Amino acid sequence: LGCLDTWYAYSAGSPFRGGCLMTSISTEFDGRPGPVRETIAETWGRWTIVLRNDLDIAIEADELSPPLSPADTITAIESLATGVNQQTQLFHEKSPEKTASAAARVLLGIL
Repeated sequence: LGCLDTWYAYSAGSPFRGGCLMTSISTEFDGRPGPVRETIAETWGRWTIVLRNDLDIAIEADELSPPLSPADTITAIESLATGVNQQTQLFHEKSPEKTASAAARVLLGIL
């Protein structure tokens, strides 16, 4: 959870113009075929693997019991980070990371 809280806080307070660099460039290039898109997808995919591995370990240890499948849980958790970036950059929301952190806890079966 600390990892997710940190990720969401970084997305809300990123020092980069446009917010979280990976979120920003993935949104910019997701529909553009080519080597830049492929590199972004590969990099983001590695992060997805880390998240999924951590989730699988926690489920195996009976530490978490998410209501969705592990794959769907990870998709939703990643979507929250993208949403934090959008809420911060596009709508100038003050604390979207708090909402994302609370939603992540629901997704993980904690709340």
